[in-house]
Parts: sequence; C-alpha cells; structure tokens
Amino acid sequence: GEGMPEDRLRRSMLLDYYGELLTPRQRECYELHYNDDLSLSEIAEQCGISRQGAWDNIRRAGEALEEMEEKTGLIRRLSETERHLRHLRHLLKEMKACTAGSRNLDALLQEAEQEVAGLLKTSEKLRGKGRLTAGDIKEVMREVRLALLEADVSYKVVKDFTKTVTERASGAEVLEALSPAQMVVKIVNEELCSLMGGENQKLNISSKSPSVVMLVGLQGAGKTTNGAKLAAMMRKQGKRPLLAACDIYRPAAIKQLETVGAQLDIPVFQMGQTDPVEIAKAAIEHAKKHGNDLVFLDTAGRLHIDEDLMNELCAIRDAVEPAEILLVVDAMTGQDAVNAATAFDEKLGVTGVMLTKLDGDARGGAALSIRSATGKPIKFIGTGEKLDMIEVFHPDRMASRILGMGDVLTLIEKAEQSFDETAAEPLHAFRLSGSDESAARHGGSGRSGRDDSGHGPQSPERRQNG
Repeated sequence: GEGMPEDRLRRSMLLDYYGELLTPRQRECYELHYNDDLSLSEIAEQCGISRQGAWDNIRRAGEALEEMEEKTGLIRRLSETERHLRHLRHLLKEMKACTAGSRNLDALLQEAEQEVAGLLKTSEKLRGKGRLTAGDIKEVMREVRLALLEADVSYKVVKDFTKTVTERASGAEVLEALSPAQMVVKIVNEELCSLMGGENQKLNISSKSPSVVMLVGLQGAGKTTNGAKLAAMMRKQGKRPLLAACDIYRPAAIKQLETVGAQLDIPVFQMGQTDPVEIAKAAIEHAKKHGNDLVFLDTAGRLHIDEDLMNELCAIRDAVEPAEILLVVDAMTGQDAVNAATAFDEKLGVTGVMLTKLDGDARGGAALSIRSATGKPIKFIGTGEKLDMIEVFHPDRMASRILGMGDVLTLIEKAEQSFDETAAEPLHAFRLSGSDESAARHGGSGRSGRDDSGHGPQSPERRQNG
C-alpha cells in the first residue's frame, strides 16, 4: 500500500477482508468504481445495468463493508499495529545511532519494550486467543439467546440449550482460523444441528405392502394439502400412493382432498361420512387390489385437542398399524405447536413431524422446540402453497434459519476450508446480526452518512464534481 492514498487503501482493505459478504454484482460495481476508477456510465455499460442500478450496487456494497468494519474493528486494529511497527522501526534506528550519544540507550529500550507490548496486545485481539473465556462465551450467547427467542423457540428449550453450549464451549480450544466469537457460533451451530437430529430422516416404510402413513394434527395445520404434496414427492421416488379421506367432520374436507389429488394425478379413496376406522381399513384393501404400495390417511383435526379426537385417532392407529404417524404442525403457531406436538405424541406415539407454512415470517423455532419436547424427528417442511413446495428437512439449514446468521456461518465455513496465515487475520469477531438475511446481502442498514467522513462511497454528483 506504499504511495496509495489513505482513503483508497482503506477501501481496498475493506474489500479484501469483507468482500465475501457482497453479492457478485455489488463487488463488481464497487471494484470498477474505486479500483479501476470507471465512471457510473462506464460501469453501467460494462455490467449491462442502468447508471442508477450501478450506483445502488456501489452504495450498498459500501454500507455493507462499513457495517462489518464497525462490528469487527479489524482495519482500525491493523492501523494501530502499523503505527506501533513504524514507531518501533524509528526507535531501532535511533538505537543504532545511540553510540553517537543522541539519546540514553536504557530509555530507548524501555520505550521499544512498551511498543512491542502494545503490538502484541493488538495482535492478540486480531487473531483471537487460544481458549474460549467466560467473557467470549457470554457475549455471543446473549445474542444467541435473543435470536432463539425471536425465532419463537420455547423459553425452557432456550435455557437448556444455552446451558449445554456454555458447558461445551468453556475452555474449548479456538481453531486457528477462527476468532473466539466465531468459535462460539460454530459450537452453537453444531449443537443446534445435533439437537434437531443431525441429518434428515426418511419416511418409515413398512416391509409389507401397502405401507400406511397416518397424517395427524390440529385443524388448519395443512394436513390435507401437505399430505397430498408428500404423496406426490414419494411418487417421484417410485412409489404408487393412494390418498384416503378419513376426515368426515370438516365441511368440504373430502372434496378438497379429491381436488388436490386430481391436480397431482394421485388417486383418492373415499366412502363419504361413515366411520373413519372403516374407511381406513377399506382404503388399505382398495390399495392391495389396485397396486398402491403407499396409503396416506388424511385424518380429522380439531381447533383444539379433545378426548373424542384422540380416541378416534387411536382407534384408526390400532386398526391399521401405520408404519408412520406423521404429525403436521403449523410452524407459525410457535409455543402452541409444541403443546399440540406433545399431546399428540403422548396419546398416539408419533414417529415424525412435518412443519408447514415456513414460507412466511416464521423462523422455524417450532422445529427446535418440538424436537426437544418430543424427541421425534422433523422429516419434511412445507415451504409454500404451491403443490410442489415441500422439502426434506435439513437440520443444518434450519439451524441457520433459526439463528438468522447464514452469512456468519458461510464465513466460518470458508475460513476453515481455506485457512492459511494471511487469510486468518481478516476473519475476526463477527457478532450475530439477529436478522434472517444479513444486511451484508441486502444493502446494509442504510448508513449513508459515511460520505462526510470520506470512508463511504461518494454520490454520483460528488464524484463528478470532485
């Protein structure tokens, strides 16, 4: 950086250290503007976007980079280190000239020792420490606790989880590629994934055909639609599913199942409003005759759990002996979802859970709470209303969603994969942003007031006038 203007050097350092957090387009526009000194018109032409689009990308990139520097203070600390080194170099030169009697040698040595001490202290802050201290853990866990509560994880689960993580993290070795804060986040993520099952679990399939999947849950959770989605997913895997209408209470429940069945081209078995136990048994006989190897029983729900509902479900379970009792839960109901899951599990012995309505604001805290309360695996998630919007549940992705720190986890992963001496230093002390998508992805938090300091990107007008 010798001879480079200080402001330009700083921008270059920001890009080097935090550039991973920018979108490819933001990074391209920022580099063309500041490193290659292109005008907005030239950038717009080269990137195939409007001048305003080019400026928006430059501005957002600048705000995101500045926000990360504000969180980590990395460049500020590097500047302190450089100042110590320059002073140290000056002192060493004076020591060489000391024989000529310019200054007292003892005083020079003492001053040099102080500079080295300051340098080491700054360096320690930059590189992190060998073991996690109570202070390191407490600072990060405070934000983790808030993130979990905001994601609607139940208070008891949060309390137990933070205790587990704190115990594991206390005195743990800090990997050389990571700062203490990142190391705590890494442990949090690993424990979250572990608590939610570690890896995705498949649908239970019986060795005898047809295999029966009993769909249970409260009314409004999305049993009918998501059961049909799941049947369609299994058909893609070579199964021949049959949907059976066992909900004889909810108006138009049978018609709804027939409609989604027709849309997905999956056969539907129904006997009108007769005994649900008889319908379930008849559906299995129908499946045997028609070559269906997988039967999905769409059972009745209620607005609230009651004894009649549970007795009916137990009767169906005992009559058909399902390989899977899949509890369908609305992810947006938070603690109510946990209460429902616990009640259904105690009465029926559910074997798996499907979370629905994860396309909205729900951060998915119900996944962690339900798994913790029942010990039963989350197997599938519904991510939207369209009939193909169903996914296998991945604990690692849900952990990132619950904590709202995908960018931090990405950086930690990259740090571990590509660590070397020079790459280690820029990755330090990221704090949780507490939002589902970090501001670094979407233009920061709107801090445009940095123009006056000379550190943020200049507006098109200032750049042209200047």
